[in-house]
Amino acid sequence: FLQACSNSIPLIKQCLILRIAEFVLRYALVQFGQDLYLQTSGTAMGTNFAPTYANIYFNYLESKLFPSIPLLSPPNPTFSKATFKYKPISLIKSNLLTKKNNNIVYYCRYLDDIFFIAPNNNDANSLLSELNSLSPAMKLTGTLGHTLPFLDVTLTLPMIGDQISSSLFYKPMCTFLYIPPESAHPQSCFR
Repeated sequence: FLQACSNSIPLIKQCLILRIAEFVLRYALVQFGQDLYLQTSGTAMGTNFAPTYANIYFNYLESKLFPSIPLLSPPNPTFSKATFKYKPISLIKSNLLTKKNNNIVYYCRYLDDIFFIAPNNNDANSLLSELNSLSPAMKLTGTLGHTLPFLDVTLTLPMIGDQISSSLFYKPMCTFLYIPPESAHPQSCFR
C-alpha cells in the first residue's frame, strides 16, 4: 500500500505509519474479566485500526490475483433505490484474466466481504479456491446461488437480465434485543 502511494506520502510519514501499525498489531491486549490476553495473530475486532488493516491486507492479496487492477481502485456499480445494474465492465473483465478465472463478470469487496458474479458454479469455486490460496492465514467461505446475503442486504440475480434486486437481510439469530448489562462489554456500550 505504501509503495503504491509513495509519491504522495513523505518517507518520514510512511515510517511513522508502519511503526504505529506494528505497535497496534503486536500489542493487542484483550481484557476479559480481570484477565489480560495478548492477541498473537491478526488484529483485534473492534479496534479503530482493524478495518483499515483488513482493507490494506485484502487489497494486497487482490493485487497478487489481479495484477493489472491498480491498488485501491475498486469497481463502482451504479445504485438506484433498491436495485442496481451491473454490466460485464470491460475494465474488470479484461483485468480478471487469471489462470483459471477469465469468466468472472463482476467482482467487488467491502473489507473482507466479497461479492462476485460468475457464469457458473465451476468458475465461482475456482475463484474462491484461488483467493484462498493467497494466504495460509485466511480461509474464505462462499455461498452459491441466485439469491444470497451480502453485508446486510439480500441480493437476487435474475436468470435473465442485468438488474439485481435487493432487500434487507437479517441474520437467523437476530432477535433485536439489547446487550444485557451483566455482559463483559465495556460500560460505553450501554449508553
